[in-house]
Amino acid sequence: MAALGGRGRAAAALLRRGAAPGAAPGAAPGAGQRRHRHKEKWAATAPRVPSTRLALHHFDTSYGLALGALWPSVRAALLCEQKYGALLNNFAAADHVPQELELLNATNFISEAPQKAQLWQQEMSPPLCTSISSKIKCYTFPRGDITRFRPAR
Repeated sequence: MAALGGRGRAAAALLRRGAAPGAAPGAAPGAGQRRHRHKEKWAATAPRVPSTRLALHHFDTSYGLALGALWPSVRAALLCEQKYGALLNNFAAADHVPQELELLNATNFISEAPQKAQLWQQEMSPPLCTSISSKIKCYTFPRGDITRFRPAR
């Protein structure tokens, strides 16, 4: 047993075992079905698909079909980093806060909406109803960078 390198008891137990029940005659001892064929050590080191890539693939296959031509823009919005914004109410300092936000490259998309609506109305024949209060101010910060993500297939 000393020749087995310190694994004497386990090796001796394996040698004492006969052929496994249901094994073919003449098969090597212990060659039948094993109880724990999937080893945890192997599973821990096996290459896995990252969960983010798996979720992205799932979204590409399901929502890509449902949204059609709109899917690339929705996908880009999902991949962008979080967008932060500030909705100003009546209690905000009327001049100080908007100036500070504009210094941080934030844009008031509510004030830009009527201009864009006029452009769209010129292109479309039925008139659009745009009733946005001028008292509401909502500043959003620039878009995030999505160049590090692969494009949809």
